[in-house]
Amino acid sequence: MNKGERADIAIIGGGLAGLSLAWRLADPTFGQHRVIVLEPREQYVPDRTWSYWKLHDHPFQPWVSHSWERWQVATNAGTAVGNSTEHPYQRLPAASLYSAALTRIENAAHVHLRLGCSVDGLVDRGPGDVQVTGPWGELSAALAFDSRPPKLRSGALVQHFCGWEIETPEPRFQTDTVTLMDFQVAQQGAVHFVYVLPLSPCSALIEDTWISRSPQPLNTYAQHLRHYLTQHLNVTDYRLLRMEEGRIPMDPTLRRRRQRSRIVQLGTRGGMVRAASGYAFLQIQRDSEDLARQLTAGARVWRRGLRPQRSPGVLTRRMDSVFLGYLDRHPERAPELFRALFTGCPPEDLVRFLGGVGSFSDHLAVIAALPKLPLLAQLFRGKKRHEA
Repeated sequence: MNKGERADIAIIGGGLAGLSLAWRLADPTFGQHRVIVLEPREQYVPDRTWSYWKLHDHPFQPWVSHSWERWQVATNAGTAVGNSTEHPYQRLPAASLYSAALTRIENAAHVHLRLGCSVDGLVDRGPGDVQVTGPWGELSAALAFDSRPPKLRSGALVQHFCGWEIETPEPRFQTDTVTLMDFQVAQQGAVHFVYVLPLSPCSALIEDTWISRSPQPLNTYAQHLRHYLTQHLNVTDYRLLRMEEGRIPMDPTLRRRRQRSRIVQLGTRGGMVRAASGYAFLQIQRDSEDLARQLTAGARVWRRGLRPQRSPGVLTRRMDSVFLGYLDRHPERAPELFRALFTGCPPEDLVRFLGGVGSFSDHLAVIAALPKLPLLAQLFRGKKRHEA
């Protein structure tokens, strides 16, 4: 990249959030604007899976690979089962999304993807002059969208996991039900469960998942995955097709404020991850749609900046804070807490709540399903800490 290069829009990071926005801006409506996407990776590989309850359509809908109308949360005390034909649980492989997005960008003459370009500096110097710098050089833009991973708050909980996609020579998996959480594993002082997506009778994605302050060593995840396969699923003969791992911040303070800006935060950095659940895919799609719509509003937006949607609401943040604070203090109670939630809350209300589009009545349904006294105690404990 040449020093002093100019763009109308710079997108910092070509992950899910950056590609989702670039997809919208690749539309001919924005053909008069030069868009540059700066991505530090050198190439795209199938490194993850996005799963969510279908609450609305999005541009990547044609590449959804699997859909389930039934799910479960298993504990030693019993199993909660939910189902919904209106809001099925869906899987979208990263490989498919990457391929679709990169093809669309390649076919849009005004959108340019620059791989191997990390960003060190991002400064708003005034209307039409956002300075973007990195080892590759310097770029100026009228607007910039920043999806770089945020710096996490000390002590915040993180959902971290390692997953194996495996194939067995004989049918081993029931394909009609997703296991969102199987708590029938060693807890070891943290929230610990296994997540199972049955992809076919002979294949599945199985993830060893924890909620704690720090990730496990890679061999610890592997040890738990092998144990789960042999002891819980009775699977000893399998082929490892691929591996994925990730870290999702579960921090209600990580959010975006609604204010005009020429540098807009995207994705996790912009508070699009639902703190209590880790779901972000659909919120990122709604946010990308909203930002693209604002960019068609006229010259005023380009001078003053955009006013992105706030994320999330006060009630949601407060509920997430209480819930996560309780889990942090009592991780051993997580299995029954989640089982109570999935047993006592109507499925449609719960998935709207977890997906970030819950109404006030959906929030009330979630509150009604959870144990009141322990969470009220956590609420007052949090208030006292905040006042102190």
